[in-house]
Amino acid sequence: MIAPRHTRLVAAPLVILAAFVLGLGLAVPAPASAQPAPTIELVSQTTWVHPGERFDVRTQLSAAPVDASVRLVVHRAPGSRQDFRRTLDGELGGVLASGTVRQPIAELPAGPGGTVTVGFVAGRSGVALPGRGVYPVEVQLLAGDGSVLSSFVTYLTYLTATDEFPPLSVAVVVDVASSLALQPDGSVVLPDDALERTQERTDLLADTRGVPLTVAPRPETVEALAVDGPQGVAQVAALKEDAASRPVLARPYVDIDLSALQRAGLIGEANAQATGGSNIIRSRLATEPVGGVWLWGPTLGSEAARLAVRLGLDKALVPPSVIDDGGDDQPAVPTTPVRLGQGGPLAMVSDPQLADHFTDGSGVLGAHQFVAELTIAWLEAPAEPRAVVVHLPPDADLDPASAAVAVNALADGQAVQAVPLPQIFDTVPPGDGGPPTVTLAAHEVSEDLRPIAGSLTAAHERVNGLGGLVGDPALASSLQQSLLVSTGTDTPDQQRPAYVDRVNTALTTVSGAVTLPDKFRITLTSRSSTIPIALSNLSNQNLQVLVTLDSDQLEFPDGTVVPTTLEPGTTRLEVPVRVRTSGAFTLDVTVTSPDGSIVLDTSTFDVRSTAISGVGLALSIGAGLFLLVWWGRHWRNARRSRHLMPPSAQPPEPPAPLAGAGPAPIRAPIPDHEYRPAHMAGHRR
Repeated sequence: MIAPRHTRLVAAPLVILAAFVLGLGLAVPAPASAQPAPTIELVSQTTWVHPGERFDVRTQLSAAPVDASVRLVVHRAPGSRQDFRRTLDGELGGVLASGTVRQPIAELPAGPGGTVTVGFVAGRSGVALPGRGVYPVEVQLLAGDGSVLSSFVTYLTYLTATDEFPPLSVAVVVDVASSLALQPDGSVVLPDDALERTQERTDLLADTRGVPLTVAPRPETVEALAVDGPQGVAQVAALKEDAASRPVLARPYVDIDLSALQRAGLIGEANAQATGGSNIIRSRLATEPVGGVWLWGPTLGSEAARLAVRLGLDKALVPPSVIDDGGDDQPAVPTTPVRLGQGGPLAMVSDPQLADHFTDGSGVLGAHQFVAELTIAWLEAPAEPRAVVVHLPPDADLDPASAAVAVNALADGQAVQAVPLPQIFDTVPPGDGGPPTVTLAAHEVSEDLRPIAGSLTAAHERVNGLGGLVGDPALASSLQQSLLVSTGTDTPDQQRPAYVDRVNTALTTVSGAVTLPDKFRITLTSRSSTIPIALSNLSNQNLQVLVTLDSDQLEFPDGTVVPTTLEPGTTRLEVPVRVRTSGAFTLDVTVTSPDGSIVLDTSTFDVRSTAISGVGLALSIGAGLFLLVWWGRHWRNARRSRHLMPPSAQPPEPPAPLAGAGPAPIRAPIPDHEYRPAHMAGHRR
């Protein structure tokens, strides 16, 4: 139905008036914001409590009413670690008969910053506790009418005599690492959060002096921090200071997959990774890394486990994901060393649930939850020597102050004790039947290293010599690190060739940079002389080289290896030589890098010597003297023999013929063989 016209005329001004009023309403100021809700938060508390000692909780109150009060409600202790985990989800269990303490805020002693402390005596004179255990304590902020305004749950770790039982060994491993910083072109780019994460961990180490933590810095990250700038250098200095009093775990330069290396024929890279990583820790942190325990990633596999033992890696720290859980969503973490598959290394399995207390953002409350969970783990079997490992992940947020509360508690309690990770394998027995063997989860090799295998091996053989050749050890170190990164598990497959190509490009720049004459002939006219060798440096920088000389007929008074600095252009060496004999022979000349890994050029020179060597001259003179002496002795003996013959040895003169007689008879001559000198004549008869 259509309204009459006069009605529409009256309604129109009313609509305009309503719109005006609504417009004014939009300009009306909004009501004041609601008052913040009252809260209560944990600031600190007593960590370990014994019979007759106080359990105090210091809290921070916010917007609490003047008539508010604080109530502590003590619940029954859980009987197992599994039960304890349920209390974290709010399943606290029954309340002890005398486990409720309530005090008005106005009657509580005020602390700095508006904090208040509330507590009670544990034992017969206060809150009676049935025995040692971990008791959930609900801390509530109550309004005047008794309603709960805010609350949190912490834990009272109550200990009686514990001297008869060994404490639970706890190894806290502080992992310092970031994503890859070394780029394919050789530049170093730290991830945005690397400095912040490293600062958190160095602060934790500084706040826990005296507690034997284990530090596990990844060498690639340490090197990146050292060259990044002032902030990075400061973090390396902090790690270096801490390394003077704590063990630093040996790690490969970057994380690697042994199975991937084996399938590409590059298993030798495992040794290169270990050596490269250790060298970084020695040079940057001035300490010898502790070897023997390998940190593995989320998967391992049976093949890699056996390879590790063959390589001498007989101990490991692994996450639970390495072990086949058999379909169990929350398998129990072993508290003694286990064998990783048949023929694999011994290993401790880290406990991520314990590590979560450091990184879940719960602050001081998380620190005391950590202590409580360790205590309940010890209480499950206090008579058995056992251990747990808490691996603090490198990429998670960490509150250093709260984490320090948890770590420092390990030095004060009787139920737990902090130990270095390697010590666990020596102090925690594996059991009567030896370490149990666990089945490893299936491992799929995702890295394909075969495309770079050939060029990688060739580059490794020559890269070390490049730094000495150009007088830049830092360049050789950087190139070597590029080769190590090329096989890391965090390196994208498509970037692997670029890391190797960087090295090959650098090697190409010095190929052909040094040349020797192709042909060279020289005649030596004296026994001692010099041979000139011209070396051409075609590059634009000085090169440090070794010139190696080899010849069968030459002696080199200054040695066969001559270190030389070649400036750009031609350098002439005058090599002193001594000739052994006259004649024609060759001289081989080789120019290499200082370590001999890069051969720059070789050449063979023709040498002719017309000089008589000392040996030949001595032989000639000796032969002449021998002939002269022999001839003199022979002449002297012959002459002496003639003078010494007696007269009877001479043939008698023939007698004069008688008168009238016929001619004298002719005597036959004495044969030569019957002639004897006097000294050889026979005795007279």
